[in-house]
Amino acid sequence: MITPAITPSEIRRALLLREEIALLDLRHEAAYATGHPLFAANMAADRIALEAETRLPRKDV
Repeated sequence: MITPAITPSEIRRALLLREEIALLDLRHEAAYATGHPLFAANMAADRIALEAETRLPRKDV
């Protein structure tokens, strides 16, 4: 399943409209720790297959 990327302005609009979104930062934990988008969850791209089922319970968001 491919999830489309969205722009920062689209994220901002969704947050302002209080839409339900799942914001993932796909960098490794060390890079995430240096700074990340507000409300972003960290899940390194190479771990998605292992973690998605338990960490992303709502597939429709």
